[in-house]
Amino acid sequence: MRDAWKWGIAVGVLFAGLGFFLWGTGLLASFLQAQGLDNADRHASVLSLFVGIVGVLFAATSTVLSALALRIPRTIKLAPLKVATPAPGTGQDDLDSHLEELQFAIAVDHDRLFGVEDELQQLGRLLANPHGDWIISILGEAGVGKTALAYDLVMRFARQAGFRRVAAVSAKFSYLDQAGRLQSDRGKVSIDWRDLLVELAGRLRLRMDLRPDSVEEQLPLVMPAEPCLMVIDNLETVAEAQVVVNYLASSGLLRPHKVVLTTRAATGAQAPRGLRERRWTGPDRQAAQEYARYLAGDDRTLDPRPGDLMDVVEAAQRIPLLIKIIISQAIYKRLPIREVIARLRERGGVLGSAVWSYCYADSLNALAARVGQDTAELLMSVYCTKKPSSSFTVEELRAASRIEDPARFEDAVAAACNLSLMQSLAGNTRFTVHSLLRQYYCGALDA
Repeated sequence: MRDAWKWGIAVGVLFAGLGFFLWGTGLLASFLQAQGLDNADRHASVLSLFVGIVGVLFAATSTVLSALALRIPRTIKLAPLKVATPAPGTGQDDLDSHLEELQFAIAVDHDRLFGVEDELQQLGRLLANPHGDWIISILGEAGVGKTALAYDLVMRFARQAGFRRVAAVSAKFSYLDQAGRLQSDRGKVSIDWRDLLVELAGRLRLRMDLRPDSVEEQLPLVMPAEPCLMVIDNLETVAEAQVVVNYLASSGLLRPHKVVLTTRAATGAQAPRGLRERRWTGPDRQAAQEYARYLAGDDRTLDPRPGDLMDVVEAAQRIPLLIKIIISQAIYKRLPIREVIARLRERGGVLGSAVWSYCYADSLNALAARVGQDTAELLMSVYCTKKPSSSFTVEELRAASRIEDPARFEDAVAAACNLSLMQSLAGNTRFTVHSLLRQYYCGALDA
């Protein structure tokens, strides 16, 4: 468009120049006529004047129109831009594959669960909350079924809560098999929190290789936009559970992502916002007895009496792991249930030693590390002064423990409860311990 106006100006200038040339020629002719030339020269002079005026007008018009053309916006046709397509999100098939890996990632020995429906519904509501409950911590003593509860929670509610990826890691590498033997992964003796994060990133199938020395900073930056659900099982084996929870709450890793923890240790008063702790004490007595009957049904020759199943529940104090060990020992070793219970209670025996190491030794060591060995022994030995299943008021417990410093006593009680070594009753007005723990701890004194 602009080139056409340039040509117009050039033509106008050409005509103007030609006109002025002819006009000058005419003037010259008129001058010559005055000197005696004929009429033909006068006609040429008039014609040249006309052509000159037309040329000037044409040049002026072209100049004005060209200036106006520069002000008129022009439409430019551009090739369409190529926008980068984001990486495709995972669909239902990928979520299914994540869920298939879950059982192996946390090594859950999954049985049919009894007496968990109400708790599962409560946890499911927390999981589906889009405005909070970013960290869901399931607390409870060893063997109470925290891992199985977390597993069922994810399998039943992850999809309807909107999660598209699921990943799980375990911080504990020892476990009790159904024969009551303590097993461990010899390749993993200890674990660092950052190693767990690297493993978690791998199970989420993130498109980046992360290193332990930088994973805490990098992981939040490479998390996908789609909601992810992460399960960290047995968090109590990491040296400082509080540090882990604080990292999750402050690193930017959460929202819309969530984390489910299973642990024996509560984070206490220092818990950050967005953390919901649910204490799971196991199935009630009736559900525990149904579970024992369900397991005994695997062997028709066992044929336990109703009193035998009650003895199982009483000895295990409703802890599913111990119920399973007792029934499995009776089936595989062809022992009477009461004989298995007697062996379970012997801390010095093979079965009792394995259960002691798995369920209580680590927690007692953690209690001693927190409040001191002397204070831990003073507090726990109180339960040796009464028969099993006895409870103490706060005043009775303080007097019997002989822990004189009130602050030291309160810290010790809080730590023992947070580690699931002690149980609080009646609105934290009475305290007791698991009868099996008492049996192990006080066995020498009872003899």
